Amino acid sequence: CGAARRSGLRLVEPVAGSRELFHAARLDEVVLAIQDIQKRFDYAEQYIVGFSLGGNFSLRIRQEASKYALQLKHIVAISPVFNPTETMKALETGTLIYRKYFLKKWKRALKNKANSFPDKYDFNDLIAANSLSDMTEMLIRNHTTFDSVNDYFNSYTLSPDAIEHSDITTDVILAADDPVIPLSGTDDFSSSENFRLRIFNHGGHCGFIQNWHFESWVDKELLSLFT
Repeated sequence: CGAARRSGLRLVEPVAGSRELFHAARLDEVVLAIQDIQKRFDYAEQYIVGFSLGGNFSLRIRQEASKYALQLKHIVAISPVFNPTETMKALETGTLIYRKYFLKKWKRALKNKANSFPDKYDFNDLIAANSLSDMTEMLIRNHTTFDSVNDYFNSYTLSPDAIEHSDITTDVILAADDPVIPLSGTDDFSSSENFRLRIFNHGGHCGFIQNWHFESWVDKELLSLFT
């Protein structure tokens, strides 16, 4: 977003969402949204950038691009979730600051959803939970059709085979010191002609801070990759 603002791109502010709960397995909604954007706006070149879970979505969109006739020139995924099971373990056993951040952000989103649709949702049990694992378990059990959390996680675990079947230029940017995305989840992935996996020693989770002004190296890198 910082790079987009500095380059003069107009960012669309979010509006009230649908009545349904969005979760990581609802890839079809994202793909169809991109398809609709491409019908509405006749841009010569179109790109996708995703951070963290958004990076996971970006790479799964890459897998579905040909099926849905998506015209994408370049995809960049920064600190993407490769294996949700491993990421959940890292969050639950790792640095407290990330766990508290995601708990606070998720609970705020649930409160906003319940306030928008009070006739449909009561998330008091979810909001009272003290761990991401417990919240995920309750969400899957009470608000999805998945039989288990494992089934849910498997639905958006990235597959090397599927990643390879695309000719869209793709850059994946990772950090070895990322406390949320274990590099063990990337063991089966390797760089190829159209898929470049780049692992830096430092960067944290979606950070890649380059100076004391807390500016991210990724902003300039995105502009460089796309121009």
